[in-house]
Amino acid sequence: DHLVWTYDPVGKVYRLTLLSRTGAAIIEGRWNNTTRTMAWTSVDSAGNKGTGKHRFIDKDHAEWSLAMKSPNGTVVFDASAKQTRVK
Repeated sequence: DHLVWTYDPVGKVYRLTLLSRTGAAIIEGRWNNTTRTMAWTSVDSAGNKGTGKHRFIDKDHAEWSLAMKSPNGTVVFDASAKQTRVK
């Protein structure tokens, strides 16, 4: 897999292009400094649309969620997790 990360300072949006042997996806993220959350949206080469969030609670904790839906609206992926830094 290959990833290319960029930041558009005019649009204030992060962009990630993911290329893999099974397809590709364009992912856009917007940072909310007040909530310390990156909100992601994506569309892959099969037409699946995704939404996700990665919230940084404090310097040692974060949580994320990601849901993907097929073009007909069927949920094809749904996951979430909490992260804790190991000291």
